[in-house]
Amino acid sequence: MDLIVLFLDFDGVVHPESVFKIRGLPTLVGEGQLFMWAGLLEEILAAYPNVRIVLSTSWCVHRGFKRARAALPAGLQARVIGSTYHSKKDRTQFLAMSRFDQIVTWLANRNPKPRHWVAIDDDAVGWAEMNLDMLVRTDGERGLSDPSVQRQLRDRLADWEREKAASA
Repeated sequence: MDLIVLFLDFDGVVHPESVFKIRGLPTLVGEGQLFMWAGLLEEILAAYPNVRIVLSTSWCVHRGFKRARAALPAGLQARVIGSTYHSKKDRTQFLAMSRFDQIVTWLANRNPKPRHWVAIDDDAVGWAEMNLDMLVRTDGERGLSDPSVQRQLRDRLADWEREKAASA
């Protein structure tokens, strides 16, 4: 199987970015609910069974990988193969890294490497200019509800499927 990895942030992607820890639990402050746009991601990925998800969200640092994965709908949970954060890593050092550096570190430690990868995130700080095309950037308040973001992700995945078909 030709593996495609989607690095998934939560806040500002599958729900608005205004999530705070209240009484020990992540709470969306404002309109909506946590993971309100996760179903949109499930719909987009339905046509691409070879896409796997790596969690690239601070939820893994603060809540742990298992809890972060469990917060997703079952269809997305089944695609999750890991996280850019591991509890054996130095937490402070990891959080000081840009999201791009966290992803590059994860990729450097994987063999075999994914055929393609893309990140969906509202944070573009620290991304290398030459790799910005690997980022589907969201607006923190609109996340995946933005049709242009959905289109960009669909187009990226479709391009890779066409490339795969052409090389077969």
